[in-house]
Amino acid sequence: MPVTHSHPWQCALAMVTILPLTAISCSYRVEVPAKGKIGFPREYLPGAVETRFQSGLSLWVVHDGRRIYALQAVCPQEGCRPNWLEGEQQFKCPCCSSGFQKDGVKFKGPAPHSLERIAIALAKDGQLEIDQGRSFRMELGQWDDPASYVAAESAGAPR
Repeated sequence: MPVTHSHPWQCALAMVTILPLTAISCSYRVEVPAKGKIGFPREYLPGAVETRFQSGLSLWVVHDGRRIYALQAVCPQEGCRPNWLEGEQQFKCPCCSSGFQKDGVKFKGPAPHSLERIAIALAKDGQLEIDQGRSFRMELGQWDDPASYVAAESAGAPR
């Protein structure tokens, strides 16, 4: 069997020829499972924003005292990840400076709408389960959909 030798210029030529035909994404995106359990309701304190899922699942869990819901950690303007500013009790996008209240409602900036909620429910074992394949927009009246939150009383969450 003959042995073939490749030359560096052949590899470079192949890359220049092939790369323009390939879709190249300049943004960093982590693929996460669409559904998953995120713990028991008692782990979420009333009035708090839980940030432990911000980097892995790209979401925050908010317990407002009456409801527990998951907010997508993505600004609707440019797709950047807003920061939760505990001292100011708001989310602020580092890219466009849009501001969002603790409940996700937009109050300033160019973002076209509020943060989106992700479907959340109580699983049979009592844990909260999210479904990132379903989202809800406040401006479309979807935040009243029972799939967009879990009532704190029914979840047995601390009050």
